[in-house]
Amino acid sequence: MRLFKLCAVAALAFVSTTGAQAATLTEGFDEPFAGWESRWFGTESNAYNYYVSEYGADNVAYRGHESVTGMFLSDGDSYRDGGNYGEIHIRFNEAFGASLTSFSLDIASALREDLGLAPTLTFFNMQGDAIASFVVPTSPVVTSNWVPQGYTNFSVTSASGIAGFSLSGSAQGSVIVDNLVATTVPEPEAIAMMLAGLGVIGAAARRVRRG
Repeated sequence: MRLFKLCAVAALAFVSTTGAQAATLTEGFDEPFAGWESRWFGTESNAYNYYVSEYGADNVAYRGHESVTGMFLSDGDSYRDGGNYGEIHIRFNEAFGASLTSFSLDIASALREDLGLAPTLTFFNMQGDAIASFVVPTSPVVTSNWVPQGYTNFSVTSASGIAGFSLSGSAQGSVIVDNLVATTVPEPEAIAMMLAGLGVIGAAARRVRRG
């Protein structure tokens, strides 16, 4: 019984400080670049390195250009939306998306300003509703190697989770992402399951004591 009381106190303390125990996850696509797939952004979403998804996995460490610090983003299905330069639709795994309270990332576009192809970045909550939309700046001048000129930071918060985000226009193979930051909190269902488990422990303890 004493064990149950200690567990109950710990559970109540956990529930009362959920906000303080939010986890912050980051991804900067640092070296080894080929290892990003096994880190949180790779495992919790359908994101791909554009160059690997387009040209095969013979060089998973290839970023698209030696001076690129982030990653050319793809959803792994660049032909679905009309060719090599279609839209990007990033979806988080359901449990992970439901736990997200904020998300931010740096984006650079290699699209030229004079072509009028500025992509629109849209975040969605778990109900599929748009949380916020932003126009990603395009480059006034693009180098001969098709390298963007600079990053812009975009961030969003949501009380109903973040299901993912999309980039419209000719985004595949033209948009680089870097410095991702995600804030997660335990889901209410997880807390409820923990409390239910403590109830089972308490019932067992009472039976042992009566026996």
